[in-house]
Amino acid sequence: MMGIQLLVILLVMLLVAAMIGVGVGAILVYLRDQNPERERPVIVSEGDDSAQKWSIELWDIERGVRYSAAFSGGITLGRTIPGWIPNGLLPVGDDQTISHEQCLVYSQGESLYLWNLGKANPTRLNDALVSQPEILRVGDRITMGSRRYLLTSLVRM
Repeated sequence: MMGIQLLVILLVMLLVAAMIGVGVGAILVYLRDQNPERERPVIVSEGDDSAQKWSIELWDIERGVRYSAAFSGGITLGRTIPGWIPNGLLPVGDDQTISHEQCLVYSQGESLYLWNLGKANPTRLNDALVSQPEILRVGDRITMGSRRYLLTSLVRM
């Protein structure tokens, strides 16, 4: 029974992808990232009053483009998918070397942490591979794929 449900979900996702112009590759990336063995930090939901609210701003060093978002709990940074911005994603350009879900920024205590989600092109923080959650600070350099970003603002709201 579970196999049939998965097949139906996959077919519906493919149909929706075709309707909104998202490639099959995006669906496969989504399915790959649903691997239950992959550890991810627990994120407090938007509706929870105990979630800390933050704003973040990144500056694409080469292109001079700023990306910013306000969020509670956590936000995923990833490649832009034309015509589709999932809830909880800060799209940081359309460079093909950036995964759709490249890394996760999440709050824990009084700090924000960076967690690598990309496998093909791992995330780097200040030129070091992110192999475990790392605390973020204004002035940090985050490399996603071949793009380099400067963390210009972190504000707890």
